Amino acid sequence: MLEKMNLSLGEITSVYDPDIPRNTIITQEPLSGHRVAEGEPVRFIVNQRESEELGRFYSGSNETLFRYRTQSGFLNRRIRVQIKTIGFSNDLFDDFMKPNQEIWLLVPKNAKVDTLVYKNEELLEVRSEE
Repeated sequence: MLEKMNLSLGEITSVYDPDIPRNTIITQEPLSGHRVAEGEPVRFIVNQRESEELGRFYSGSNETLFRYRTQSGFLNRRIRVQIKTIGFSNDLFDDFMKPNQEIWLLVPKNAKVDTLVYKNEELLEVRSEE
């Protein structure tokens, strides 16, 4: 949603308040209703314990962010993202995507992991994490 408005995702931090529902955005900067310049980062504070997945993800200790955007055009494409490591493989994503749509996935980085991207069952690229 941010990219559709030509904004960029800034830092996401977390605090924990048991009186607020978990995973709720507590505040953002710039504040809601304020003018934001094109390309300006938007920062969020989310209600979540540091030990939960969001905190681990943004600290970069166990996962890395995998991003993929489909090309422009008119037709939906079937995109499949698969991870492979020694003795294990799993599909992280397998669905049809519209043109110019983007997905974000968390890929483990505690072992050598290859991330394979398929478009209409044709291998497009392989990314390796070590």
